[in-house]
Amino acid sequence: MQMSLAIAEALEQGPVSVAIDLKPALSFKELGERLQRDFDDFSKRTFRNILRELLPQKLIEPFLQVSGIQPNKCGNQINAAERERLLMLLKSLRFNIKSTLPLSSAMVTAGGVSLKEIDPRTMASKLVRGLYFCGEVMDIDAETGGYNLQAAFSTGYVAGESAAAFVNEVV
Repeated sequence: MQMSLAIAEALEQGPVSVAIDLKPALSFKELGERLQRDFDDFSKRTFRNILRELLPQKLIEPFLQVSGIQPNKCGNQINAAERERLLMLLKSLRFNIKSTLPLSSAMVTAGGVSLKEIDPRTMASKLVRGLYFCGEVMDIDAETGGYNLQAAFSTGYVAGESAAAFVNEVV
């Protein structure tokens, strides 16, 4: 999610390719040693079952497809070239991004009403009397981790209080 805005902007310039390190805590050497150890220790397990020790459940099927290694192949049958391919995929899983998902699928958004058009003390529009803004309808976005929710709650409270005060003043 941290990269989504940058990727959406990059897609406007052309195709985007992304590489993900699925084991960032381990160096290539350390991960290679771990794979060798896993294939030795779990020599009778299938490749699919060995992957359960390495990856989240939802990644196993897609990973089996891109690895080209037979899912039912036992650990002791996986050769050096296959181990090397697995190592490269775990350290640099590359894929192309063709487009963003539709707005209806968005978890966070970017863009919206310019903050220059909003009074930050009341969340009122500087252009339209009696109009108040809050949350992601405004041009604010933040790092993931609850900051967007906090901004939505805080601005929602201020906008609601201010709109209620406006209505009471008008009536």
